[in-house]
Amino acid sequence: MYVRARSRNAFDKPIIQPNYLTHGTDQRSLLGGMKVARELFRTPALARFVEAQTSPSPDLQTDDELLEFARNMGTTVYHMIGTARMGPAEQPLTLVDEQLRVHGLQGLRVADASIMPSMPSANTNATTYMIAEKASDMILNKQIAPVELAV
Repeated sequence: MYVRARSRNAFDKPIIQPNYLTHGTDQRSLLGGMKVARELFRTPALARFVEAQTSPSPDLQTDDELLEFARNMGTTVYHMIGTARMGPAEQPLTLVDEQLRVHGLQGLRVADASIMPSMPSANTNATTYMIAEKASDMILNKQIAPVELAV
């Protein structure tokens, strides 16, 4: 996966290449899911609710045909996270520290969903808002007073 600048103009949209379906494991997982879904929709419990199979059409049968369909029509429903993971500089897959500062660079922070080291169980939109709020506090050097909880 990569994100590259299209030009020197900051307003030009970047080139984003997620590399979907380039790895054999991803291809096998997707094909398995497509085949299981087809089988499920043919079961007596579900078949009565299915008028017709339309996408992918039933004439697409081989793995190559199904993968080609997926490459042309597929999209993700997940919010991308983890491309600039937060963690110690010693860990090879991390990019930012606990203050959201990019390892090895001065004056640059990342404050979006890309710093999440793993997918949260909550919606990533709300989590990203919290990351942005915390980043704002850290940049402004705001100290949050501790809250005492009654036990």
